[in-house]
Amino acid sequence: EQYGIQFIQPYIMGNQLEYTSGTEFKRRDLGVGVAARFNHGIGFDYERLYTHDTFNTPDMHLFRLRYEW
Repeated sequence: EQYGIQFIQPYIMGNQLEYTSGTEFKRRDLGVGVAARFNHGIGFDYERLYTHDTFNTPDMHLFRLRYEW
């Protein structure tokens, strides 16, 4: 409990969605990220998301600030 950082954890993720009723839509997301948690329930996640879909959605950078009580 003396340290400010509880953990730093890298991760990878992926998902795929296909919708074929009416308009055909396909989407595939692949991402890499890192999650960090500090004392007192504060943390953040940073994720680089690579998206391939039928609407040509651009790749994204996601940053989440968390508070866990």
